[in-house]
Amino acid sequence: MTLSSFQIVKRKNRTSNYNISHLTKNSAHTTPFPNERPQYIPSYINAFFVGDRSGSMLSMGSAPQEGVVEFITNYKELAENNPHSTIYVTIITFDKTSHTAYSGLANDITQSITNDIYNSMIPRSTTRLFDTAIEAILEQQNQLTKYVDDFNKKHSEIVSLGPNMASSFTLLTDGDDNESSTTSFDLKTLVSEHEKLYNTSCLFAAANQDALLSGTNYGFSQNNSLQIGSNEDDARAAFRSCTQASIRSATNERSGYNQAEREQSCSMDIYDNYHDYQDHYGVQPCRY
Repeated sequence: MTLSSFQIVKRKNRTSNYNISHLTKNSAHTTPFPNERPQYIPSYINAFFVGDRSGSMLSMGSAPQEGVVEFITNYKELAENNPHSTIYVTIITFDKTSHTAYSGLANDITQSITNDIYNSMIPRSTTRLFDTAIEAILEQQNQLTKYVDDFNKKHSEIVSLGPNMASSFTLLTDGDDNESSTTSFDLKTLVSEHEKLYNTSCLFAAANQDALLSGTNYGFSQNNSLQIGSNEDDARAAFRSCTQASIRSATNERSGYNQAEREQSCSMDIYDNYHDYQDHYGVQPCRY
């Protein structure tokens, strides 16, 4: 990526870093990223996982490493069980820098790649949250746009049906950003754009903060924001919840986190006034 992350979010063309205006065709679909998903496994699935590996993640033990492996393994199994679908997965981890641990077909994941992904989540250093998330979203937009470009080169009868696709973006963190040149407002703007223009399910999970409040500030809906407890068992359950929510969105089931996942991901009341929190948000933050 040639532009700095700050330049990307401040660019004049706010619709995306890529020109998608030419993608709309005179067909049954008015947009290359349809808002109504079909009730079956899409022909193309694109899933991003962006995970915090900063030093504060040490309190979660090995749960982050195990969790990201579970995420990639579930998508590999989904690909194996649906050979007629193309499933593309990208794993990005970050501390003061970002690292793409894998970006490719789920079917191509080997044990060696899985080991590299595991090691990529070992905690270290500080937190470059906003810049990494923004760069990741723009990269996913690039991948989705390329898929639609390639799709539109097929036979006109196929193109008239429109692309059958689903995408999800999962962001997990446990602390405040202390390295980025961009801001929470920049991220919020882009997340909103990503959901509206690309019909991507954007999921958020966070520890050591009010996850629903942070999620809202970053552009994620409360339904798609998950509170993570402060111990290893809670973190392990939260990673599993992230995987389950992402798979649901990929397979055209209901998106967001359910109450069981919220309870499993946070085993203690971490708020001074639990009932005020529940009354305000309409959901329980964790088991009480």
